[in-house]
Amino acid sequence: NYAITGDCVLTAVFKSINRYQASFYNGDTLLYAVMLNEGTTPIYVGDIPLKDRTQQYSFEFKDWEPAISEINEDVVYHSEFESILNKYTVTFKNYNGDLLATKVVEYGSSASYDGVTPTKARTQQYSYQFNGWDKSLSLITDDIAVTALYSEIINKYSVTFKNEDGSVLDVCTVDYGTDAFYSGSTPLKVKTQQYSYTFSGWNGTLDNITDDKFVVAKYTSTLNKYTVTFKNYDGTLLGTSTVDYGTAASYSGDIPLKPISQGCIWTFEKWDNNLNSIVDDIIVYAKYSAELQDASYSLNSNGTSYTLDHYYGSEPVVYIPSRYNGLPVYTIGTRAFSKAEPFTGTENLTLTEIIIEEGIKKIEDNAFLLCVYLHKVYFPESLEKIGDSAFNGCHLGGNIYVPKKVTVIGCRAFINCGIDKIYCGAKSPSNNWDSEWNIMYNGESSRFNTIYDYTREMFDALE
Repeated sequence: NYAITGDCVLTAVFKSINRYQASFYNGDTLLYAVMLNEGTTPIYVGDIPLKDRTQQYSFEFKDWEPAISEINEDVVYHSEFESILNKYTVTFKNYNGDLLATKVVEYGSSASYDGVTPTKARTQQYSYQFNGWDKSLSLITDDIAVTALYSEIINKYSVTFKNEDGSVLDVCTVDYGTDAFYSGSTPLKVKTQQYSYTFSGWNGTLDNITDDKFVVAKYTSTLNKYTVTFKNYDGTLLGTSTVDYGTAASYSGDIPLKPISQGCIWTFEKWDNNLNSIVDDIIVYAKYSAELQDASYSLNSNGTSYTLDHYYGSEPVVYIPSRYNGLPVYTIGTRAFSKAEPFTGTENLTLTEIIIEEGIKKIEDNAFLLCVYLHKVYFPESLEKIGDSAFNGCHLGGNIYVPKKVTVIGCRAFINCGIDKIYCGAKSPSNNWDSEWNIMYNGESSRFNTIYDYTREMFDALE
């Protein structure tokens, strides 16, 4: 813009601008050409250049050569491509055309079959063994299909000789159509409860073998007899009885006897095994019911069980029965075996061992208080409770086992007992075990070495 203040003449001034051509070629084919002012950057307008794939490579457009920049002369650009090695598929087929697998590999590399070994169904006369492929798997240059090849092998057949229990006695392998023979030792069959057996032949023919087969030994049977041996509690022989399988045995001797022992009168009750149907040689032992002498009991309030209140005897070893007067005994009562009057310090000086019969559930407070020579006790698996100071001062020594069902243990149940270790069936102390149940001695806080999660079998193995 100019400020005109009078007549004037304006003359146009021109600047020369060079123009150049940018040409884009794919091989020898011109794809695009454009005239541009000097200093302008060419832009290719057209489809992405393509290059035909070869057997070995496919090609992907990469860029232009030379690199595109501001133009200052006529420029020819040629397409550049990235070579990508082709991949080919090898198809593996069985003899009948079934597809087994496919494998994709790069041009010029080898293929391998990674599947299950191909198979061909056998005929009666031949078996077939895989023998490779009908085309080479090296230097793959195209998609190909290869077919499994097989070699023929004439069949042999096996005759398996089995015992009646299915065990193999012998195997004879022969050519198709020939005879088989048994070369093993005479078959045997273990006697059953009812019969003994003698070998009598095979259950099939052995000539003209045309397939795998098995034959089974045959036997004749003989009825067994069995002996029942009657023994007393201590292993003393009382008599024997031999009977046919499945029949009843009877005892014809004198009524078995067991002398008074362990504080009890013993009465023959029955045999420890059923005699109604004998199916094997067996030993049966006389079983006795025990009645504890010099003892007093009390009937519980509902009249269904007894408590052993007191034992007055002086036997060193005492067996405590779990029944009295036809009813169960569940409880060994307070001070039942303790001769100690409260606060007098009187001691039981005779008792050395107790055996508590299965079925008893409770040992009440002070039941064995100051039984000072008591050194061995057997707790039944039925036991559920051990009361306060139940074994105070018993000098048990060694190890004891507390069964798994014991859910209540009273305060200082084993105090002053000199026990080495207490093995417990429980995995951990019950909530109803007193916090001082395993205190060792009066006036001390030390506790017996206690091991949990122990079975009766494990404990017996220690002993």
